[in-house]
Amino acid sequence: MGKVVKFVKPVAPKGSDPWCSPIIREDGSTVSGGAAREMRLKAVGGVQELLRTTLENATRLASKKTG
Repeated sequence: MGKVVKFVKPVAPKGSDPWCSPIIREDGSTVSGGAAREMRLKAVGGVQELLRTTLENATRLASKKTG
């Protein structure tokens, strides 16, 4: 049997995910972390819309490279 290697997920520096970076709301309050991510997702129309847009863009780019 070969050597067993344990996968250790690398620790990302705090604040490295731009989707979770702080948002200052209209009332002046600050939202960060998961709540900020949810606000951003809602602003783009939800996860389904984000995926749809991403896939459309990827398809368009791939079509340009092959054609």
